[in-house]
This record gives sequence, structure tokens and C-alpha cells, in this order.
Amino acid sequence: MRGLTAKDGGLRAWRTPQTVLSVASVVVGFVIVSWQLKRQHWNTLDNNISVAQDRLKVELYNKIAERIEATAGPLRDLAVTPTAFVGELVLRNSASPDRASVPPSKNFPRLNRAQAEVDRTITALMALLETYAIVMPEFAEFRSRLGKRLQMTHVALNDFQEMAWQFAGSEKVSVIRWPPTEDESKILSGLAGSAESSVQALKAVVAELCITAQNYHLGKLFADNRLAAGSATK
Repeated sequence: MRGLTAKDGGLRAWRTPQTVLSVASVVVGFVIVSWQLKRQHWNTLDNNISVAQDRLKVELYNKIAERIEATAGPLRDLAVTPTAFVGELVLRNSASPDRASVPPSKNFPRLNRAQAEVDRTITALMALLETYAIVMPEFAEFRSRLGKRLQMTHVALNDFQEMAWQFAGSEKVSVIRWPPTEDESKILSGLAGSAESSVQALKAVVAELCITAQNYHLGKLFADNRLAAGSATK
């Protein structure tokens, strides 16, 4: 009987309001602490993922920026060289109106080199956009636009070169025809203007890509400094 009474008394002691509240407080405190630890762990994971994503975005933008920068010089040279060739015609004609002694053009070979460099750098930029197409949906659109503008540039330059080559000459071969007539000079000027406009349109797509890539990849880091369309060309 004494054992039962002691046992019964012990059970009654555990059932007192103070004891129940104490146990409940311990349980609730444990649950709260566990939940806080889990939430802190989840927040840490989310923060680590966000930091890693931002780092990857910056690294990718650096790659894109390098490819964009590589196009700047060739595009600039290609835009001005056809017009420079037309201006050179006047100087060459003034110096040597005789076809047999006219000096070869210095700008025509530059045109070929500049076009080759534009092809190389724009193609490399397009390849990078294709490689990282999953990163930004606009990459596929820009790749398509660059390809179309590059093709249009080829057409405009080919039209100019088909007429200009006969007045160019070289170190080994003299000019085919000389001097160009007034009408031929006007046609060449028009073709040079069309070629320059085509190159400028290609440059505009590259500049727009630069703005879009900066806003997408760096916009979170510099939220107060988003670029507006056209700001890269000003």
C-alpha cells in the first residue's frame, strides 16, 4: 500500500498545474528553437544560393562584355572605310589622272580586313549567346538579330566592293578603269553610305545587347542605376 501511495503521490505531483506548465514551456521552447534553427538554416541556404547566382551573373557579364568590346574597333573601322575610299578617289585622281601611274588605294585592303574582323568578332559574340542561351531568354533573340544584321552588312559591302574594286588597284595590278566618271562617283558615294548605315545598324544591336545584359546581370547589384535603351550609343 505504501508503494502504491508513493507512486500515486508521485503521479499526482506530475499532474499539478505548475508541473504541466513547466513541461509545456520546455516543449514549446524546444519547438520554437528548433523552428528558428531550421529557418536560419533555410535562410542561410537561400542567401548562399543568391550570392552564388549573383557571382555567376557577374562572371557571365564579364565574358559578354569582353566579346562586345572586341567588336568595337572592327565595327568602327568598317563603318568609315567605304566613305574613306570614296574620298581617297578624289585625292588619287588629283595626284595621278593617268591610269598607268595612279597609286593603289590604301583603304580598299583595309575594307577587306575590317570586314573579316567584324565577321570574326560578331560570330564569336553570337556563339557565346548560343552557349548561354538558358541564362537569359533574350539571348536567342539577339543572336538572331545579329545574324540578320551581319548578313545585311555583307550584302551592302558586296554591292560597294563590286563597283569599287575596279578603281582600287594594288601593288601588283593597276586600276582597271580610271578615272571614275561623275555618275560613278555618285553611285559609289551612295553605296558607301548604304554600307555605313548597315554597319551602324549592326552596331546598334550590339549596343542594345550591352544595355540588356547589364540590366539583367548587374541590375540586382545596382538597382538604382538601370540603363535606358539607347544610353550605350550616346
